[in-house]
Amino acid sequence: MTGKIIFLAFFTILLGEVQAQKSLKFDGVNDEVQISGYRGITGRGARTIEAWVKFSSNATNDQIVVWGTNSTGQKWTIRLDGSNGNALRAEINGGNIIGSTNLKDSKWHHVAVVWSNDGSPNISDAKLYVDGVREIIAKSNSRSLNTGNGAIVKLGNGFASNQSFEGQMDEVRIWSAALTEARLRDWMCKEVISSHPDYSNLQGYWKMDTLAGTTLKDYKGSRNGSIRNGASWQNDGGPIGTASIHRYSSSAAISLKHLDGDSAVVSGWTGKPEGVHLYRRDARPNHSGLPSLSKSIDSSRHYGVFVVKGSSPTYKLDYYYSPNKHYVKYGACSNYLLSRADNSVKTWSMTTASNTAGTFSLSSQKPGEYLIGYGTGGVIITAPNNKDTSAICSGDSIQLSNSTTGFTYQWLRNGSPISGATQGTLTTADSGLYNLIIVGGSCSDTSNTLTLLTKNNPVVTLSGYSAVCASEFSIPFAGGSPSGGTYTSPYASGNIFVIKSAGPGFHKITYEYVDQFGCRDTASQQLEVLNLPQVSLAPKLPVCLDSSSHNLTGGMPTGGIYSINGTTSVSFDATSLGSGKHWIKYTYTDSNNCASSDSNEAEVLALPNVVLSLIKNSFCEYDKDWTLDGQNPSGGVYNGNGVNGFDFSPTKAGAGSHEISYTVTDNITGCKNAAKDTIVVTARPAKPAITQVGDSLKVTPAFDHRWFTLVGGVPGATSSSIRPAEEGEYYARVQNKEGCWSLNSDTIFYKPTGVNELNSDVEVTIYPNPSSGILQFRSFNPKMYQFRVVSIEGKEVLNGSIKNDEEIDLNSIKNGIYFVHFTDKNNGIKSLRLILHK
Repeated sequence: MTGKIIFLAFFTILLGEVQAQKSLKFDGVNDEVQISGYRGITGRGARTIEAWVKFSSNATNDQIVVWGTNSTGQKWTIRLDGSNGNALRAEINGGNIIGSTNLKDSKWHHVAVVWSNDGSPNISDAKLYVDGVREIIAKSNSRSLNTGNGAIVKLGNGFASNQSFEGQMDEVRIWSAALTEARLRDWMCKEVISSHPDYSNLQGYWKMDTLAGTTLKDYKGSRNGSIRNGASWQNDGGPIGTASIHRYSSSAAISLKHLDGDSAVVSGWTGKPEGVHLYRRDARPNHSGLPSLSKSIDSSRHYGVFVVKGSSPTYKLDYYYSPNKHYVKYGACSNYLLSRADNSVKTWSMTTASNTAGTFSLSSQKPGEYLIGYGTGGVIITAPNNKDTSAICSGDSIQLSNSTTGFTYQWLRNGSPISGATQGTLTTADSGLYNLIIVGGSCSDTSNTLTLLTKNNPVVTLSGYSAVCASEFSIPFAGGSPSGGTYTSPYASGNIFVIKSAGPGFHKITYEYVDQFGCRDTASQQLEVLNLPQVSLAPKLPVCLDSSSHNLTGGMPTGGIYSINGTTSVSFDATSLGSGKHWIKYTYTDSNNCASSDSNEAEVLALPNVVLSLIKNSFCEYDKDWTLDGQNPSGGVYNGNGVNGFDFSPTKAGAGSHEISYTVTDNITGCKNAAKDTIVVTARPAKPAITQVGDSLKVTPAFDHRWFTLVGGVPGATSSSIRPAEEGEYYARVQNKEGCWSLNSDTIFYKPTGVNELNSDVEVTIYPNPSSGILQFRSFNPKMYQFRVVSIEGKEVLNGSIKNDEEIDLNSIKNGIYFVHFTDKNNGIKSLRLILHK
């Protein structure tokens, strides 16, 4: 190793000092900077205001720079507009102009507002820039501009109490000239110095880089600011360098060269950025935390890349560092390119840059900063585990490497050069102590020592698996020895084998065990997943709810088990199951104890809902046929004694109680159901007999009675006896409690007890009565009788004599009611009422 390493150790001590890359943080409540005595650009003077800002996530309408008089057209304010996309806004009280880029993204942005008087001074003439790109104006409210001098310049606060700045601010510049777009781009990423073409128009320049105190220094003149209410210094800021170069609307490479001759080149853009700035800061970085391999850094300079918009843009960085005088003086063979995302990052990171012939190269880079790191311990060789001792297993090899390229290399094993090992990497399978010597010009380094051990592989076994049925979901992996290894299979999920995914067949399961040295061995077994038996169940036709219970059939192969709705069963009982759909499952288990099943849906059909409530259900045996009614639904069939179709015949049914059924068949399902009702047919009461007792006529007692003469019913005569008002022939009929009437009794001739009637042994009768013209006479005595036919008016219309079995011809008299009086030789009288109807 050369003597350069001694100097690096000394340089590490000097890194305690830090410079530049600072900013001022405002709390969004009342923090502000007042530029005492300075009232900004007033009237209608041309102006440009620049600043680097990084808004917090809570920012809304935060003020950046404010001065003037809070009257129409006389205020000058630059702020964030939280109501219009968090864009840049310039306003003058009564007029404004608003950009379109969202600034509240937690990133640093360069903002600028440029205005000049074109003869009709109006705020709408202002030009807004974000990161060097002129803004598309989203909204504008025209107003004549004439800035007043009522208030001094403030940073971070303004006239409104709720518009304080929350975030970080850096590099504020106020110019009394309208800077061009090119001028803004040329100087936005580097500090302003006197060579700036518009330097004479620079009114105030506040770098915000002192990191202490309550005075904000003006680097142009004496317009120092007063930091008020706790605005705090921050040890990071915008991407500002000592020198910079940019490219907009072009993908061409850009290069920035130091006076020493070293240079950085940015090229190979992707993501179509709108602009790119490459800057270099000729000072120590604000933060210098280093990765372990780097012991010191190039404190004289570092480079940075700032990108404007684009879609995840990347680039290639090449740093030609050989002419760098700091490197020439302090660098060693083991140099590294370090990077950080921005200057707020406190610790630099090691990059994967190639290092060839004094050039670091990196591809696919995002915006960031870069510097050289020096390694004081010589070149470092590493194994994949990044440790000084590494183990490999029998039969394996390992690659040793270092981070340099472009040198001359020689690998050593156990202190002796390895023949032919002259590359930057070495692949070996031998144990031993390894070193690497690198040579580049007058620089020579010997690496650290890396110990390589060779270990025997473990002996691994895996027990066999018993066959499993394809119906199982999974089984746990087991049987691997030594324990603690890993099972693999295309059908593994964690520590289980998923049978459902694998399916029937033989499946390989591998068990791998890795010991503490990383040595491994594997063992495998085949797991057989058995096919399930092919099971089928024939469909079952729908059955009616009243169908009889029957054994379940149709499952193949035979010998399985049936279940209905999850309950094992051998028969199908529709009545117990109830109407609706039911699942029949047939499960068959084969000789491997693997089971499979098939299922069908069987339907029990509901019976039609039938109602029978007969409108009339009580009859007498002599009633006419009756049409049955009271059924629902229609379309059914009646059955029962005396039933013919829909008619019921009491006479055919006969006396008694008769069950009548009404059956309906569902036209769709064919299921039948019946409803029943009862008809009671009551027999006709027995024909009554009439007797005369004194002046009364009596009939067989019953529930109800009716009395009649030959001319009609006797009014009010409803009891079992009556006392007639006149002599004549009478008959009666009786009714039982069911409302059925008897046949008419025989007629009886009623004669009051004061009249001498014929003896009973000379009783006479006439028939038929009523008569159609010929009247038969019958006597139980063969003697001759005299007869007289008298009208109801008392006029005799016919007379004569007659004896037993002779006829009286009535055709000569007209229809009507007559009395026929019979007398015998003893003057006995028998009077009978006669109805003549021819």
